[in-house]
Amino acid sequence: MNLSHLDWPSILVTAFFASLGAIAGMAIKQWFDRSLEEEKVHWERASWVHQRQVEALTRLFVELHRMKDLLQGATRGARFQEEMSQEGYLKEWQLSAARTWPQYIEHKLLLNEAIVSSVEGLFGKFQEAGLAIGSATMLWEVQPGMEAAAEWNKAAEIAHKLIPPLLDAIESEARRVVYDESR
Repeated sequence: MNLSHLDWPSILVTAFFASLGAIAGMAIKQWFDRSLEEEKVHWERASWVHQRQVEALTRLFVELHRMKDLLQGATRGARFQEEMSQEGYLKEWQLSAARTWPQYIEHKLLLNEAIVSSVEGLFGKFQEAGLAIGSATMLWEVQPGMEAAAEWNKAAEIAHKLIPPLLDAIESEARRVVYDESR
């Protein structure tokens, strides 16, 4: 077999560039695969965080509504015959608040700033209503009259007029998070 008629420089140059092309192709593929894997990890983490946000918001929203309903029940003037007593509502409201605040703190980092601000404002109103109820109760025991009634009316106004719009604002912001309307 006589190989003298072959153009060896062309063969060597072709082999060199073919090898170089194969190496470049492998490097580009490896870079692309790594980039794709990084994107996949990012989206998996974002999906996990979003799922946790939805779960936290759902549980928190249910508890906040329960607190509102209990406070409104406690501050309502009239009751049905088989309905829970005012003291029962207040006790349940305090237990619900004691459960909800730690739950909120546990999930606070998952919530956006608007929701955190709204929830803390809502808890401030709940606390304000609780203080008004406590003052009304103390005043009523010492000297029933207008001061006690004014404190009680303050708690009722907070429960029935100020808290519902705060819950509506939280719901609106939570919907933006749940349905990812940030885009």
